[in-house]
Amino acid sequence: MQTLLTIGIVQFIISLFLIFDRGPVRLKESPMIILLIFLSFHFSIKGFLLYVLQDKYMFQYFGTCFNFAYGPLILDFVKMQYGRKRLHRLHFFPAVLFGVIYLFVGGMTLSTHEMIYMEFYRSYIILLMFLSLIGYFAYLFFYLLRQSTYPVQVLKSIIPISATVVFFLLVGWVQLLPDFWLRWGIYCSFIMLAVQYLRYELEVRKQVQEWKSAQESMPEKEVPVQKSEKYERSALTPQQAQQYARQLEGLMTQQKMFLNQELSLSDLSEKTGIPKHHLSESLNLHLGKNFYQFVNGYRVREAMRLIEENPGRKLLHLAFDCGFNTKATFNAYFKKMTGHTPSHYRMAARN
Repeated sequence: MQTLLTIGIVQFIISLFLIFDRGPVRLKESPMIILLIFLSFHFSIKGFLLYVLQDKYMFQYFGTCFNFAYGPLILDFVKMQYGRKRLHRLHFFPAVLFGVIYLFVGGMTLSTHEMIYMEFYRSYIILLMFLSLIGYFAYLFFYLLRQSTYPVQVLKSIIPISATVVFFLLVGWVQLLPDFWLRWGIYCSFIMLAVQYLRYELEVRKQVQEWKSAQESMPEKEVPVQKSEKYERSALTPQQAQQYARQLEGLMTQQKMFLNQELSLSDLSEKTGIPKHHLSESLNLHLGKNFYQFVNGYRVREAMRLIEENPGRKLLHLAFDCGFNTKATFNAYFKKMTGHTPSHYRMAARN
């Protein structure tokens, strides 16, 4: 257990360093960063109880109040990625309330050496903690399992992690496993979640370094929008073209498929079951755009939104998160849509 705690503490510190290295971060808009901060404190407190105080009883039964925040924070992050309404603040009220109780019980136990406070905490608060973790992680599991796309890879990894957390909690509840194995399973699950998020951050850093070191390349060559004469003999009716175009717009706004850097017309065809040439024709005739203009338009709007939310964020990291795979393409489409370079737009947002 000591080794696992040490790994966890180091892991979360490295994760936080890499994330904050991307530029100023607004914690209100970054539930995963708050989660990593809480996990760092969680593992540090557990390490303090086990290494410094050498109090195995408090280590085992004095569950930290951060457990009430993990489920809501991850669910809030998931909602953000899918463009859904974020969680109400009441979801985080138990973490605040039981945080106060946690500090009171811990302080009284350490100062008076009376175990009555710990017995109360163990009998009632731990039960509520179990219910909170099981409820949120079970919901996360089924919610993500129903999704057909995952804007970022870490969302997909939350599915098995949530299932693992629920499994160990239920098995521990009916006392089929010793507390040691229950805690081991839960800690490993949270460490794996941090590893997956760290992989994402490292991928972003790698891509940004490649952009910085590579010579400025030309943006993707746009395929010109086809004139309507080309489709005079097409079997696609104007009503069908309009319906297909709206279907594509729905995929972009609801599922944010544009965040996928490797997104292609074939992917959209496979997703919708509509032939590629009909999708291309629908975009050309109904929206007056080709595939690249259509997708990169959503990426630029997402970049504008993120810049306005946090002007201090590094632009290359932001471009990567929005789905662009080259710096030149990001700059070209941003300038074409807004009339400003990304840096000038950010300067205006700051003012």
